[in-house]
Amino acid sequence: MSASEVAGPPSLSVVVPVYGIEATLPELVDRLGSLAERLPGKLEAVFVVDGSPDGSLAVLERILPDSPLASQVVVHSRNFGFAGLLRSLPQAQQQGHPSPRGRRVCLHP
Repeated sequence: MSASEVAGPPSLSVVVPVYGIEATLPELVDRLGSLAERLPGKLEAVFVVDGSPDGSLAVLERILPDSPLASQVVVHSRNFGFAGLLRSLPQAQQQGHPSPRGRRVCLHP
């Protein structure tokens, strides 16, 4: 059973700020997917596209469906910066939007 098929809430949510990282997203998703398959609990990635001007969102939409990684994508219409990104996550959850569900949450720099 893969990590993405484990029932219940994720053990770990990794929040990934996405701004201008189109070129590195495929490798990052591959590495997180590989990690998810090796972990005993479920890992999810929450990609926060923070008004990125490049094609980062399109890359995520293309590669995530084929990844073993459990993931969510949050899209901001403009760049809110790091502090704004952190403030937006609890608000997103209250409004029923994607947000970290893990027992533990970490931030990928």
